Amino acid sequence: MILSFAQGRLASCQTLAAIGAISLKPSGEAILRKMLTRNADGFSVKFPCCEEPVQIEASDLHSHNFLDESCLPAIDGDIEQRCDAESKRFVSTVSAPRYKHASGDFIVRVLESAYAKYQKRLHAELFDNVSDERVVEVYNEPKFHYRADMSIHDLSGLEVETLHASGTVDDSSRSFAEEFEVNPKLREQVLEKLELFSLAPEKYIATVCTFGMPHAHSYHDPGMKIGPWHDHILEKVDHANEKVYVIDPYNSRITLIVHYADFFRYFYLICWAPLNV
Repeated sequence: MILSFAQGRLASCQTLAAIGAISLKPSGEAILRKMLTRNADGFSVKFPCCEEPVQIEASDLHSHNFLDESCLPAIDGDIEQRCDAESKRFVSTVSAPRYKHASGDFIVRVLESAYAKYQKRLHAELFDNVSDERVVEVYNEPKFHYRADMSIHDLSGLEVETLHASGTVDDSSRSFAEEFEVNPKLREQVLEKLELFSLAPEKYIATVCTFGMPHAHSYHDPGMKIGPWHDHILEKVDHANEKVYVIDPYNSRITLIVHYADFFRYFYLICWAPLNV
């Protein structure tokens, strides 16, 4: 079962989508659990591709307005412990008021902060203007990578493939449907991936991203559920009935069902990591 969380106002959808997609799989959730070690001051978070753990202190969590001391698990406690404080409140729509940071299962809150620290450590020259006290502002920096494939790799150590419209994975200006008109082979590749996921979802970690420009405020769909340039978790696929089930990081408790035709119109990118199962 996916971890419960809701994205805040940080531009961290790619990282939260990666966390959610990994947590969907039994072996994937074990990967996330293994990363965290509780210590007297907070947590050590060990990323698969980095020898030195990232330290997340209780004071980091307080300053991020996540929770208070009563919400921290005991040193020998279970890392699934949840916080029922007001700061854990979920949002139900993209347009609802949101806390700055992710809310929900604390493992997600810790990983969101830890990944920002990890990126600042790796790319200090890019984020030298971001203070250590507000390191999560890395997510709002134009130089941040904003790519779920990189987040999946950094969090799991798995190799990640991408299928995308336009020329590069970073170009979100054109949807799959638009690209199919000039590249019919891509349609076959996307359909093949969707069929594989339909047949064996437990074997793959996958995220999908909508097309559109950063900071656009219009929705793609009439129901105002699918916004532009936003990563989603690929939960399952019903290939026989041509339906894709996606989860928006703004509320991991809600699944959106999208018909293939709409999926091709609204999305431009699939990030795909085979699991060793």
